[in-house]
Amino acid sequence: LGLCLSSTVFAAEPLLVGLVFDIGGKGDKSFNDSASRGLAWAAADFDIKRIELEPGVAVDREENLRTLASIGYDLIIGVGFLFTDAIVTVADEFPDTKFVIIDGFIPDKPNVMACLFPEPQGSFLGS
Repeated sequence: LGLCLSSTVFAAEPLLVGLVFDIGGKGDKSFNDSASRGLAWAAADFDIKRIELEPGVAVDREENLRTLASIGYDLIIGVGFLFTDAIVTVADEFPDTKFVIIDGFIPDKPNVMACLFPEPQGSFLGS
């Protein structure tokens, strides 16, 4: 998230950041909750206006991303690899909007950043 904020933290308007949860939604005590806490911490340190959305069904992923992009959100984060196809589609439609996919990989998209984490290392540390 810090890399995405670096070029816009001095803007006169607050940065609009949308977070779209994966299956399980907020309260999953895993990826979704971690992403929500991270965005809350960033919002406390930077001038960020945030919104969090939960998809009800798979088709909501693309619809939620498109809705946030169409109303002018600067950065839209999809939590989980299941957002891959939706982000590819919506990022093409909104080339001036920045997207992040957590735990997924999307090559060759200038407006998309993929965040992959070495999960085996974390699992080792937790044991």
